[in-house]
Amino acid sequence: MHKVGIIIFISLLLIGIYIAAFATKPRPMKAEIVRDAEAIGEQVIVWVISDTHIPSRASELPKEVFEIFKGVERIIHAGDFVSAKVLGELEKIAPVTAVHGNMDSAELREKLPRINSVEVLGWRIGVVHNGIPLLRSGAMRELARKNGFDVLIFGHTHRGFVKQEGGVLYVNPGSPTQPLLAEPSVAILKVSRKKVEAEIVVIKR
Repeated sequence: MHKVGIIIFISLLLIGIYIAAFATKPRPMKAEIVRDAEAIGEQVIVWVISDTHIPSRASELPKEVFEIFKGVERIIHAGDFVSAKVLGELEKIAPVTAVHGNMDSAELREKLPRINSVEVLGWRIGVVHNGIPLLRSGAMRELARKNGFDVLIFGHTHRGFVKQEGGVLYVNPGSPTQPLLAEPSVAILKVSRKKVEAEIVVIKR
């Protein structure tokens, strides 16, 4: 039993060290993917948001979110709305592609899928709630490969994250209401036929 206790203690210690390293490691704020295509000037702006947790963690979305989303052509939400109120508010601004998260109401779980996708100017953008590339990179890569995703949006960690790996752009917009060891944030995708640019956008407190 003593040996088992030591093993458990060491395992927990290593996990704690790993989590601490993940939490403090500088996160990339921008990334892009490029493909050969005719240089067409058309561009679509997509705003990405996740983990709004209303009303459990905040009473409403920050006003700045509505200001920067004004005039946007599409919105993607990666889950954990908690109530359907936020979905309705975002749908008044632009078409919304969304998934349900682990904290969402039964109403949202019935209405929204676990995995969703949308095609924008020939790029296939996938959405899932729980995806952590540093801990589950194999599963994330496989999900992108099997579904032909060029971009894979995810949430759950409440920390902004952007990474290009193996021809796939992975984007976590963070949380505008309850960030984890980070600033409140959303993300923006600038989509043309030639490339997709992703950037984390910090929301003022």
